[in-house]
Amino acid sequence: MSGDFAAGDGLSAETLREERIVTQDFLALLQLEQECLLTGNADAIGAHIENKSACLRKLAGHAERRRRFLLARQLSPDRPGMEQWVANAGESAGIAAEWRQLLETTRLAREVNETNGSLITARLRSNQQALAALTAAASGTGLYGRDGQASGSRDPRRLGAA
Repeated sequence: MSGDFAAGDGLSAETLREERIVTQDFLALLQLEQECLLTGNADAIGAHIENKSACLRKLAGHAERRRRFLLARQLSPDRPGMEQWVANAGESAGIAAEWRQLLETTRLAREVNETNGSLITARLRSNQQALAALTAAASGTGLYGRDGQASGSRDPRRLGAA
């Protein structure tokens, strides 16, 4: 599987299978990321960043190949154009089956990625709340003394009273 695609590259069941395999690899990395987020092992996510980036570069190459292929056939360079081409390619070449499997794998990857985004947002919110609490504790604001007064408050009337 190469990330470099010449302008004349065509599409076949094999090229769609290659794209599906890269998408499955990407899905597996997203699932590892999710496991790290769920177990609180956020530091381990960094170990997967380069692999994720490599998968994304390969996927971008496949998408570009499909875009150029469809444009060369005067089809729209998107999913409807691909659906039209697949319908004309027929089942015998295995293209329709590979396309369906690719779409399913892509759907799963999108769902896992959205879940990961939600987990990251929740973790970020929790970290921001913890940081705000620590900052408040360090500055003394929001804490009350035995007399019910906020400790660390600077009431000028109390400073002048003797």
